[in-house]
Amino acid sequence: MKAGKIILFSLYGLIVTGFCLHQNRSYHASLEEIKPYSHSYQQETETLAETERPVPAAESELPQETAAVTEIPETIPESSQPESLPPAVPETLPPPETEPVHFPLELNQASVEELCEIPEIGIVTAQKIADYREEHGGFLNRRQLMEISGIGEYTYQQILPYLYLETEYSLPEPEPEQEQETIPETVPEFPETESIPEESEIPELPELTEPPEETFPPEPPVINLNTADKEQLLLLPDCDEALADEILTLRDRDIHQFYHILEITLAEHVTTELFQKWEKYLAVDDDGSIQIPYIRPYGQSTENQD
Repeated sequence: MKAGKIILFSLYGLIVTGFCLHQNRSYHASLEEIKPYSHSYQQETETLAETERPVPAAESELPQETAAVTEIPETIPESSQPESLPPAVPETLPPPETEPVHFPLELNQASVEELCEIPEIGIVTAQKIADYREEHGGFLNRRQLMEISGIGEYTYQQILPYLYLETEYSLPEPEPEQEQETIPETVPEFPETESIPEESEIPELPELTEPPEETFPPEPPVINLNTADKEQLLLLPDCDEALADEILTLRDRDIHQFYHILEITLAEHVTTELFQKWEKYLAVDDDGSIQIPYIRPYGQSTENQD
């Protein structure tokens, strides 16, 4: 009996020992399986512990709106990214191109900027010309420019070739001042007795003869610059054969036609003084007009016309 009990308890011990060894092996096998996940779990635990740390008093007093931080996505969606950026605009733009001023200028239509291009004329004088034109309703004669302060005889002669009027009127000459007769305060006394000579004693006066009339050379007629020949040009005051040939060469070879009488000054030896002497005798057609509607730009070369 005792031997049977001993054998029974031995078998029971062996079963318990084998079961414990099996459980031990199962535990170690499961530990090896979960070992790779234990490191990441530890990091998450540490991160959670840091986020749950107590907030200082200064930070806790901040409003909740400032504490909230919006996460910015690492990548911007393709739909929100611009396909191409516009070209950069230069900081300084090139100055606008200005059209060149063509002389001569029509005095009643020229702007202040165009008047500034004339030599001897600045921005102040150009503005005075525009103010005078607006105040008087336009210029009737170019000599009215001398009524503007800053324009004297010298400046007027310098700017005269650069200006013209489509219709220019002659200014009325100023009336001479009438001298007032001074009446003496005291009337001279005549002698009471005065001998009146008899008719026979009056000497005969010599007969008055009218002085001979002075003869002046006839004034030249109005000359059409586009049809005039050399003989007609020689009728102009102080015009010699060389000047006449130069004017004909300018018309026939260079410009082919005069559109304004001012274009005669394009001849090299035709000065402003000569032009002022000839101005009232010049025309560009048989009707005596000083201008044809089309005006050639000042300084145009003959190559462009050909």
